Amino acid sequence: MNDDIRAKEHHISRTKEEINGLKDKLVAEFDARKNLYEKADQVIQATNLTIEETRYLTESNEILVERIDNQGPNLSKALNLFLIDRRLKGVAEKEIGTLERKIKDFIELIGDAPISSYSISDIQLFARQLTFLPERHKLDRKWKNKKISDIIKENEAENNPDTKYLCEKTILTNYVGRVKTAIRWLCADHKVQYPFENAPRISVNAHGRSIVRHGLPYEAVNRLLRCASKGANPEEIWLPLLGLMTGARLGELVYLRGADIQRMNGVLVADLTTGNLLPGRNIRRPLKTEQSRRMFVIHETICRLGFEEWVSGRAGWVFPLFHESVTRNERIKRPRNAASKRFQRLFDEWGLTKDRVEVFHALRHTYKDWAREKGIEERTIALQTGHSLQGVALQYGTKALRPDEMRRLATLALPGDWDLAPYNYAMSRTSALTSEELKVKRRRNRRKKVLSGPIPDWIGLPPAPKPKRRRSLRY
Repeated sequence: MNDDIRAKEHHISRTKEEINGLKDKLVAEFDARKNLYEKADQVIQATNLTIEETRYLTESNEILVERIDNQGPNLSKALNLFLIDRRLKGVAEKEIGTLERKIKDFIELIGDAPISSYSISDIQLFARQLTFLPERHKLDRKWKNKKISDIIKENEAENNPDTKYLCEKTILTNYVGRVKTAIRWLCADHKVQYPFENAPRISVNAHGRSIVRHGLPYEAVNRLLRCASKGANPEEIWLPLLGLMTGARLGELVYLRGADIQRMNGVLVADLTTGNLLPGRNIRRPLKTEQSRRMFVIHETICRLGFEEWVSGRAGWVFPLFHESVTRNERIKRPRNAASKRFQRLFDEWGLTKDRVEVFHALRHTYKDWAREKGIEERTIALQTGHSLQGVALQYGTKALRPDEMRRLATLALPGDWDLAPYNYAMSRTSALTSEELKVKRRRNRRKKVLSGPIPDWIGLPPAPKPKRRRSLRY
């Protein structure tokens, strides 16, 4: 009996051990499977992440390939967008026209291609070809109506040492600089790579040499004053004096109207801020830069000599000689060019021209030298002459002449070597010339009225047709 009980207890004990062993085995298998599932889940997550990364890289690669393949539109087609942007930013029409011509010259010489496909070698070739371009090819009759490529080929073949070619500064600034500016803007607008990023500096061995202009010495100033005071018309009398004592450009003075000359803060100023020059007609004031739209001070010496009194009676153009031809009774198409040519000829006659340095523009250099000599700040000189303010500090504050600056410029002490005595009778001479000018205009108008009047019916001829209305010229 006892043996049976012990045997059963022993059997039960072994059974428990087997059950515990199975239990431990099941737990171990469960833990192993759990670890396996966790590892499988990690692998699945890693696989999904790899798939996402692969998809992102594939899309990025497609975008990159598309960008590489897409080099933007051709320069000729995209050019108009750049010019529109310049107009919206207030760039002067003269500068916009210059931009368009230079870029079209680049297209003619290098070829029309996608904006991002040009290389630095294209720019270098463009600059090298321009070394054989005459500096006055637009005005010389020899090159009139010829393509720029033909002009360059002819000059390269001739290689005439007497021909005056473009200088390095003109090539790199006026041509290469403008082309690179246009391509940079167009690449940014079309989201393509700018081809000249981090490109080396362009160098060119130009055949022409730049002209270094200086202010006139006092001997030349006195000769100018002596000759100009005897001018054949008010334009020849007053324009040189205004250019000398205001620093204004000839093109700015030519487009002055009587209403532009006014008193402000006790001094006489010329207002170039007005837009349309003629009421009801789209003739805008042509200015070189946006900084040229300003008011500049006219020196009190000019007022004392009678300019203010004379100009107060001028309702239209102050200097009409460059706007209306008295002999041909028609408007002059390019008043600035007409004025520049006339004064260059006058400077030659007056013995002021030497190596093409003493031109009307030299009067601006003379004015700046005079103002610096008298201690005028560079900010004041820049605002008076229409130059941009250099430096961040000068960009803050009023970007126009202050009343104290106006008064100081109006009463600026004259250099002791300047002789203004010949201008003491400028007012009487101007009045006499103005009266003669009015007489010529009256005779011209009377003659025009007689010639264009209706023909009487008794002559037996049909009445004269009404004269066609002359179209207004745009400047």
